Amino acid sequence: MWRFRFSCLLFFVFAISYSSKAGCLISGSQIVYTQPDNSSLGALLSNLLGFPVYSNSVTAPAVSSCINLTQTKYQAGSTNCGVCLQGYSQVLGLACANNSLVQGKVATPAMVACPIDDYAWLLVVSSASMLFFKIRNRKD
Repeated sequence: MWRFRFSCLLFFVFAISYSSKAGCLISGSQIVYTQPDNSSLGALLSNLLGFPVYSNSVTAPAVSSCINLTQTKYQAGSTNCGVCLQGYSQVLGLACANNSLVQGKVATPAMVACPIDDYAWLLVVSSASMLFFKIRNRKD
């Protein structure tokens, strides 16, 4: 019974450590801004606009590459979000520099399986080559 509990605990620790956080997906872009802007200006702008504002410094691709037959895809929700692409204006203080505020949707990550059909050719080539060498090296 202790082995079962230990394996469950281990599973949850890995599940939590590999979980990603939500981000702001700008439509027409394949980049997700994942760091909420927790500065005083970001918090004030977020309160004024009524939706979360994300920092332009930390990004992730909207669709990651396949690693260990899984990939992360961000799926946009219905909640609005914003990113000041060029930072804040030094003159106005609260406005984004050069009107660089772009709006997007809050996106959450989902782990999906990579299509196994993409690797079928590798399976066919490797088994055919093994069969070829096995027949060729067979002693009569």
